[in-house]
Formats: sequence, C-alpha cells, structure tokens
Amino acid sequence: MAQSALSSIESQWLEDNLISFGGSIDGLPINQLDRISIPRDTRIIGLGEANHGTREFQILKHKLAKYLIQNHELNVIVFEFPFSDGLLLNDYVLGLNDSGIGILTGRKNSEYNNRAFIDFIEDIRNLNSSKEESKRIQFLGSDIFGKPSAVKQLMRYLHKHDSIFVKEIKKYETLSENLYVSAFQQDKKEFKQLSRIILKRLEINKKLYSTSSSALKYSRMVRLAEILAIEWKGNRRAKEWSNNIFQILDENPNNKIFFFGHNIHIGTFYKREVGHYIKQKYENYFTIGTDYNSGSFMAKNLKDRKNPVPGILDVIPMKNSFADHLSAYTGDFHFLRLPTDENESTQWLSETNYIAKMGFGFIEPFTRPEQGREVFILTKSIDAMIVFDSITPTNLLTDKTLLKKRHK
Repeated sequence: MAQSALSSIESQWLEDNLISFGGSIDGLPINQLDRISIPRDTRIIGLGEANHGTREFQILKHKLAKYLIQNHELNVIVFEFPFSDGLLLNDYVLGLNDSGIGILTGRKNSEYNNRAFIDFIEDIRNLNSSKEESKRIQFLGSDIFGKPSAVKQLMRYLHKHDSIFVKEIKKYETLSENLYVSAFQQDKKEFKQLSRIILKRLEINKKLYSTSSSALKYSRMVRLAEILAIEWKGNRRAKEWSNNIFQILDENPNNKIFFFGHNIHIGTFYKREVGHYIKQKYENYFTIGTDYNSGSFMAKNLKDRKNPVPGILDVIPMKNSFADHLSAYTGDFHFLRLPTDENESTQWLSETNYIAKMGFGFIEPFTRPEQGREVFILTKSIDAMIVFDSITPTNLLTDKTLLKKRHK
C-alpha cells in the first residue's frame, strides 16, 4: 500500500501524529528533541538502526544521547559492541586511560570507525571531564563476542591480583592474540576450559579480589569469564546479550540506559531477539526504530572474509515500505509515535510494512530494494519511528579511498 493509496482517515491520522523536522539532522538544536515524547519513568530507551554504516544514524545517536543526558538523567550508553571491548572504551570515556579508543580506531573496516561516531565518543569523554567521578556517563558494549579481548583483560586483572595463578593458566594466553577474529570462530573448547578454570578461581577468592580491586570490577570480570563459554548459536546470543544489559542496569539502582543496535535487535516482537527479553523483564522499555526512503550507505562484502573492502550500496525507494507512506510529507526526517493499542491504529500500521534492516555487510550486491528490508508489523515491534528522507554513508577514518569502490 503506497502512501498515495492511503485512505483519507489514514492520511489524517498521519497529519495528527507525525512530527516533521524541516532541517537536516546536522543542524538540529538538541532542544528540538523535546518534541519526541519519552515516558519519564523509562529506564531503558532503545534506538534501532536500519544499518550501521549511515552518517545520519551516527549523528542521531549522538544528539539523542546528549538530549537524554540533559533531560532524562541518562548515565549509561550501551551499544551493539562486545561487552569485553566496551570495557576498554568505557575506561577511555571515563578518562581512566588514553588508549581505549584504539579498540575502535584499530579496526580498519569497523562500522564505528568513522568521524561522526568518534566525535560522539570524544564529546562524552569531554563532558565527563567536568563531572564528579560518580556522575560520569558510561559508554559500554553489551554483545557476547570479543572473547580474545576478554581473555586479555582477565589475564591482566589476575596478574595484578593473583600473579601465581596466571602462571598456571599461561598456556591459554595465546587465545588473546587475535583480537579481531570472527565471532563464529570464537567457540573453541579452549575458551570454555579457561572459563571454568577462571570462574572457579574467582569464586574461591571473591573476597580477596573484591577488596583489592572493587566489587564492580570483580563482577565485570566474572561476566567476562562467563562469556568465554557462551556459544554463538540459536538464540543464546540474544539471551546473553540481554543479560549483559541487565547486569549493567542492576549495577546501580539509578542507572538509566540508552541502548542502540540494529532495528531487529531493539524491537520487542521477535522472541529470539534482545528487545523481547528486555521487555519481559522491564515493562518501562521504550523503543524507537529508524527507516529511510533513499540514498546510499556503506557496507562490506561478507562473501570475501579475507578482503571485506567497504563499498557503497544505493538505496532504491520502495513501494509498500514504511518510508514510502511518509514520502509525501515535507521535512528531512520525521518522528512518529505508534499507538499502544493495535486496535486504535490505522490499517496500514497493522499490516506488514517493509523496514530497512541492512547492517554493515551484504552477501552479494543488491538487485532489489527488498533485499535490504524486512517485513515488520509496526504496532507489534516498536513504540516509535524516526524516518529519514535520504541517507548517506559514513566515512572510514583509516582509509577514505576504500569508499571509492562501489557495488551495484
């Protein structure tokens, strides 16, 4: 059902519920985000990304985070990134070291290794420099891969607090050598063996470790050790990913989380996804999805694992997509709060709509726009949508010439 085919009732509903922003996201004053209503008692706000390789989404995350810090007492930012690597980045953002940013900039083809996202990180770090230690904003990952980094951090922690034990497990140290190994290659039995050994030692010496470091540091090391044994299969990733978020939330009763990742992970409809598990435990979870009508975004060829050179994929406007329903309305981007009661929604919201879903990779060059979109029943998936008329790819920091290669 294209936008032109909407009934007069449906068109009027859009007129009444759609907030349009006339300028680009770049120049949007943060106070304009007051127009996006978020319940005051919300402890977790999820922002879905239609893909990771888009400039507008990076800027949106940055501005929305700043708005939530100022107006919703937000103090934790969590994103689709390894829990282990996120601890290094968090130390950087908190001003505890100057090298943690390397976990992003050291990855040439990382979707987060771009100017817009690094500016976001630096802004939060600068903001923290003027805050008391207890009031600084944390910036954490929550996904389960990143096991080599977990091993490296555990070894460093144990060396500091239990150097004799480190000698006993030194043979496992090689597991930390390749920090950027594929997630699908991290289910080795050696990781599981090391997990059991370290968890046992951490439990035996709980009082010692908690006293010599801190209870927070200790609990995060326990979680790193647990992650070593988690296999990447079925819905285990989503369950454990959500458990990481629960742990972060429970570390402080005042914690409020801004969580962003792919639309599919944020939404609450699919029972094998993170958003579903969050909603089961925390009713006050507010979800915002994103979509776009046209433009281009950066992606890498997942068929060629040895040479995943980023390319740029063009987005073709698509009939029966959610963005198409909004195509006649003015504004560079829009916000729409979806009805909580499906019976109150207009017909097109209750039916399946195509929503942009593509991440940072593709198996083969696109030939049809629906290959980069998935079917959503909007009123069952998310609470609100932010839709851009057009999008543009982010630029890699390390080698911008890579973006010259195009896949059509």
